[in-house]
Amino acid sequence: MSNNLEKLISEKRKQGKLQQQQIANKVGVTNVTLCQAQSGQKKLSREKLIRLATVLDVDYNELLKMMNYDMRDEYIMAFDKLVTANKNDCELFMLFA
Repeated sequence: MSNNLEKLISEKRKQGKLQQQQIANKVGVTNVTLCQAQSGQKKLSREKLIRLATVLDVDYNELLKMMNYDMRDEYIMAFDKLVTANKNDCELFMLFA
């Protein structure tokens, strides 16, 4: 999974003469976090992934495919938050109805 990301970062570093720390700084993560993401030990947030794609000058969706990143977990969490928020709104509405 992560070998593709490691290769991409390595290639982009050589092309752009960037250090890994510079990439991490531009993405807004620590060097350790970037290394963990490369090795598959840690998932980056969608915001960080978008920044990483921008820094590496690659398509966001291609980056996700390269990392075998499964967005379903994020969608499920977002849906659960939406359902919970709507449930609370409905309960609040019923109090005042």
